Parts: sequence; structure tokens; C-alpha cells
Amino acid sequence: MDFYKKASDALEKVLTKKTSVKSFAHSKRLLALILETLKYQDVIKQLIDITDLMNKEKKAIKFAKPQGNPIYLLMVLLHDLLFSRRQAIEAGQGPIKDAILRHKTRLRGELTKIRVKAGVSSNLELARKAESGAEMIPRYVRINTNRIKFDDAIKKISDNFKLESYTGSDMPIPSNKYKVIEHIPGLIAVNTSISQQLTSDKMYTNGEIILQDLASCMPPIVLLDELQKGNNKGKRKADNDNHVGTVIDGTAAPGNKTTLLSALLGNEGKVLAFEHVPKRFETLEKMVKTAGCANVTCNLGDFTKCDPASHPDVTHILLDPSCTGSGIVNRLDYLTEQENDDKDAHDERLNSLAAFQEMIIGHAMKFPNVRRIVYSTCSIHDDENEMVVMNTLTQHPEFELASRETCLPGWPTRGHPEPFNNDVKLADSVIRCKPGTDLTNGFFVACFEKRQNIDNQGPSKKRKNKKKNASSKAEN
Repeated sequence: MDFYKKASDALEKVLTKKTSVKSFAHSKRLLALILETLKYQDVIKQLIDITDLMNKEKKAIKFAKPQGNPIYLLMVLLHDLLFSRRQAIEAGQGPIKDAILRHKTRLRGELTKIRVKAGVSSNLELARKAESGAEMIPRYVRINTNRIKFDDAIKKISDNFKLESYTGSDMPIPSNKYKVIEHIPGLIAVNTSISQQLTSDKMYTNGEIILQDLASCMPPIVLLDELQKGNNKGKRKADNDNHVGTVIDGTAAPGNKTTLLSALLGNEGKVLAFEHVPKRFETLEKMVKTAGCANVTCNLGDFTKCDPASHPDVTHILLDPSCTGSGIVNRLDYLTEQENDDKDAHDERLNSLAAFQEMIIGHAMKFPNVRRIVYSTCSIHDDENEMVVMNTLTQHPEFELASRETCLPGWPTRGHPEPFNNDVKLADSVIRCKPGTDLTNGFFVACFEKRQNIDNQGPSKKRKNKKKNASSKAEN
């Protein structure tokens, strides 16, 4: 077990960017295990989450790894059990090995399900798919319900492109099929081979369909969760009972998310879309016009310069600020990030982006009547995702994370627990998309909700005041 503990320490240093894998070139066995574990890291973490190993075997894990984060020890052990040539943990009997073996059947069963979902028959194909995730990602097509009803659009798509409904799970989707996406209203997937046909068709040029990645659709859906009625066919209308006031898209260009917000509101209400770069603003205006968004007002300006006090009507804010873009699959950063040779420059850029991201969220939280703020990135880095969220929660105790129940609860891939101090509930509240397993770009979504009736007090002050009031009542 000593070797695995050494390997887990090495893996932790690599994944937390304290060193490069090249630092372990002196030990072929150690280097091989680190590289192979990195190759399957997303699948292994998914298996740990699905089986809830961290909680179910807490005692054994703590005994084996009393210091440091135990997830890295689990990762190297699960690699050897499930992905190595021998498919066995090469160590003597002990509490941690026995604990993992108790879950062997379940782990292998869940791994089989992941392979089926990914459309592969072997672990090697699963790894290769992660290395070239772009090849398996379909073309996602959003039906713009501002222009056309979902059923009418499906009929036109079927007729125009000679496509039939596909309910299978094998990928890629056959070139003569379309698949309705379960988690996102009004979204379908088609084979990438018909992309050129799509963009030259009138349905595209007149705004009836919009090409938008699945992950990019998530932030508006989460922001306006209270308007969702369980219908997978697009339009949602705001009504007085839902109390949705003005909605802001603080970083709007090119306009995919803005136009989806408009459609989810039934092209009613009011959406303010901000973009401070003139060229990008032109793109935003053009897209909003093409999509027929009567409820969107485009603003050429910086959202962070907008005076919150002047907008008491704002209740919902969407933020998708600048990030590294490391989740975009054609950059392949989601596999190579750990081996960044210029670590100092890499860290400096991450720190700068994270500071800006925290600042823009903090600005959104100043709007007096805002109730729900969604923050998203197309990054895979914890620094831009969970850590930004955790820092924001610390700085703004008047807000909390919205529960999983209001954040696409059926989406399986959730946040990383480690940046949340291993609070699984917090990690479960945020959404991740993994290029290798979720058939989408790498993405992150978190939703902040304003706490009710706390008068800008932190949780600890609130509890103290409750105790004080209770004590006073008892004395009276």
C-alpha cells in the first residue's frame, strides 16, 4: 500500500499544479500509474461520486490516509482495480483495499453504464474518446420558440433534412437521425455531417433554429428554473405568480444565452443585455433581431459600471464572464492542463481571471432586489469554478448556493468536493460538463440565491441573534 500512497501524493501535486508529471520520470512504475490515472480521471471521479465511496467508507479511507485529501488515493486504487492490465489492486489485504473490494461489483457495473452512454465497448476506447472528445460531440440545435413551435420545427427539420427520431444511446448519432435532448427544453442533437446544410437552410437564416452547445443552454435554464413546468418543448411564459422582474445578461455577446432567456420568458417581460466591445455588440444586436426577441434591450456598455440602485426591478442576473476557455474541446486543455510548462504564467492568468470573475459576481449581488444569479464558465479549472464560488460565498454571506433541485437535478455530473472543503452537498449544487463523458464542451454552472430575511447578516450572526431573542423571551 506504500506505493499507492506515494502515487496518490504525486497525483495530488500534479493535479493541484504544484509540479509536473515530468518530475516523476525517475520512477517508471510511478510515472505510468500517474499518467494512466490522469487519462481516466474524469471517469474515476464520476465513479467515486456515483457510488458515494467517500462517505460509505469514511473510516477505512481516513485510516489509510489520515493526512491530505484521500480522493487521490482512491483514484490510483480504482485505476488499478478497473483499468490496469491485471485489474487488481497490487497490495496486501488491509482496511482500504477491503473497503474498495466491497464495492467492486457496483463499480464495474457503473463503469459498464458509462461505456454504454459514451457509445464505446472498451476502456481503451473510453480513454481515446476523452483524448478526442470533439469527434463524438454532436451538433446541437435549439428550436427558437420565439419564431416557431417545437412540434412544427421538428416536422420541418424531418422534412427538410430527411431525418428521423433517434432514441438510441450509441454515438455518434446516425447521419439520418435527430435526438431530442432530455435535460434541455427545445434542444435536439444531430450528426455533425449536416452542419453545412443546417447553416444554409432558411430555418437557420430566419432564426427558427439556433446552433448552440448543450452546456451553453444550461445557465438560462437554471436561472429561470421557477418558470420550468416539466415540458421539454420550449416556450415558458412569465406570470405574476412567479415574480420574475427584469432579467440581466451581464456578458451577453454573441447572444445565444440572451435569446434563450427571451424564449424562456415567452418573449415577454424584459431582458437587459450588456456588451462593452463594439464589434461584439453588433453581433449581439444582429442575433437578437434574427431571433425575434421583442423583450430584449441591448446595451453597449460595461455591466460592472451599471448602477445597481438604478435597477430595483432586476430580480435575475446571468453572468458568463471571460475565462480561460479550457473546456472547449478543440483546445484539448482539459487533458493537458496538468503539464503546462509555464506554470507561473498559467497561474498568474488564472488568478487574474478569478479576481475579475469574483468582482463581477460581487457587483451583481449589489442589485437591491436580485434573487437569483447564475455564474458560468467554459473552463475546467477549479480556480475559475468551485474556488470562485467558495470565495464569493465567504465574502457575501447574504447569498447561498441554490439547491440541486433547482439546478437541473437530473444532470449527473456535479462539482468537485475538494474546493468546497469536501462538502458533498455544496459540490452537488453546482453543475459540471465533462468533454470526455457528457458529449458537450467542458462547462461549469453555479446558481446563487439571496437568503431570505437575514438583513445582510452572515449565518453566524443570524444564529447568535436567534439565540439572544429566544433567551430574552424566556426571561420575559
